[in-house]
Parts: sequence; structure tokens; C-alpha cells
Amino acid sequence: MKHTILALLCIGFFATGQAQEISKDAIEATASQLIADFQLTPGQEEKAFEIAERQLKNLQEIQPLEAADQALFLQKKNAIRQGTWASIRQMLTDSQMPAYKAQLVERRKRESALIQQLKKEGASQKEIQLAVWALD
Repeated sequence: MKHTILALLCIGFFATGQAQEISKDAIEATASQLIADFQLTPGQEEKAFEIAERQLKNLQEIQPLEAADQALFLQKKNAIRQGTWASIRQMLTDSQMPAYKAQLVERRKRESALIQQLKKEGASQKEIQLAVWALD
């Protein structure tokens, strides 16, 4: 009985591991976007691929939460986004920072517009927070 349970757990673990394989095309697309947005050097391109892979892996890991606990899913998704942006910032040079800052400003403007719209509609603070977390 113990061996059967252990075998089932191992099969489940390996099946889950294989199902969670991240598409190389998705990593390539995400990294290519970073490379283009920030005009990365060849040395930075390697880091961009690592950041892209980590981001996609983390997003894939929290995917089951989307149906089970939407608020927790959005909170974790936001934390992944913030961590990704921090990693990007660490690898950029001073000459690349204006592009980074411009994207952050654009994100803040979209958040602000969304918040103002939801306040006009009478949304609760929790609804507003969830909407901001859901913003891509």
C-alpha cells in the first residue's frame, strides 16, 4: 500500500513537471521584447533570457490559483511583475535607464487612469486594488 501511494505520488510529480514545461518560443518572445525595448548588449541578452524564463515559470506556477483564489492569484502576479522589473533594472546601464523609467511612467499613468475611472464608478477599495493587480 505504501509503495502504491509512493508510486502514484512520483507519477503525479513527474507528470506535473512535464506539463509545466515552458515554451522556448514564449521565452524567446519575452526576451526579444526586453532586448528591443531596452537595446540590450549581447551580455545583457543572456540575462534577459534568464529573466524571461523565471517570469514565465513563476506565472505558470501560480496559474492554478486563478480559478481557486482570484485575489491571491492577482497579488502573486503583481509580485512577479515587480520582481521582474527589479531584475531588469539591475542589469541596465545608465544609458538604458531612460527607456526603463519611461515604461514605468506609462504603467503608472495607466494605473492612475484605471483608479480614477473605477472611483467614478463607485468601486470599493478592494475592487480597485484587484483591478490594478490585473492590469498588464
